[in-house]
Amino acid sequence: PRRPRAGNGHGGYSGVLRPRLVGGAGEEARFFEPHGLALDHADHVLVVDMGNHCVRRCAPCQFNPLHVDAASCKWQVTTLVGSPQHGYTDGQGALAMFCDPIGAAGDRNGAVVVADMSNHRVRRISP
Repeated sequence: PRRPRAGNGHGGYSGVLRPRLVGGAGEEARFFEPHGLALDHADHVLVVDMGNHCVRRCAPCQFNPLHVDAASCKWQVTTLVGSPQHGYTDGQGALAMFCDPIGAAGDRNGAVVVADMSNHRVRRISP
């Protein structure tokens, strides 16, 4: 059977809230009610983590055949915008607050548009 590239089946939150912290790799990452998927301008997977009120980015690891085999190469999960605290605030990264985001889409310029369900808004996050 194929193993998941990100997440481990247990709800929760892990990932980058501040640039100095290291995000979750592969099964170390945790999601709480992942609800929507999209691709950003670089073909990274965007995961709308509804229960954590944020949008996460899953990027493939930098595979190096001299140091790691392809089977152990895991996706790196980071928080693009939002935090586990719900609310409504515009801002970058963890300063932005959402309430039950349910969908996202990336545009070719790097912006991400998020459907913020319980705030009754569609919001654009600049690159």
